Amino acid sequence: QSESLLERVYDKLKANKQMQPEEPTRVSTWRKALNLPEPPAPNAKEQALKKMSKNLRVRVAGQTRILEITFDSTDPQFAAQTANTLTSEFIEQNLESRWKTTEKTSDWLSRQLDGMRIKLEHSEDALQTYARNSGLVFTDEKNNVSGDKLRQLQQELSTATGERIAKQS
Repeated sequence: QSESLLERVYDKLKANKQMQPEEPTRVSTWRKALNLPEPPAPNAKEQALKKMSKNLRVRVAGQTRILEITFDSTDPQFAAQTANTLTSEFIEQNLESRWKTTEKTSDWLSRQLDGMRIKLEHSEDALQTYARNSGLVFTDEKNNVSGDKLRQLQQELSTATGERIAKQS
């Protein structure tokens, strides 16, 4: 029932040339009979939107997410067309809204990720600077100092065991 949704419906119906022509009033009928010119409408779109709003009823069916849409008109095809267009435009507007929200969330998360990445780089630089100043040795996870020392001791043990067997024989 929002104005923006009704405007979308009006524009879509007008673009498809399905907008209902104005119902003739008594005054306009007399003007036509007497060959008098019709006065210009103040704002046809605004009047049509007011009329659409007046003829439209939307209610929730029980405690569900189902909406019951009714539109009153003297032309049943126009009423059905308007209700169907309103439904499709409501769904489209809802999807657009969700898409925009998702884009905003994505942009916000990207900025947060970039900020964290910069903080991580600064922290790594500070750690490397501290390690150099303190004389610490960092190696990667695959080749650490204790692993190298263990392999060296195992190699020396194998060599010593081989020499002992050779001397015993």
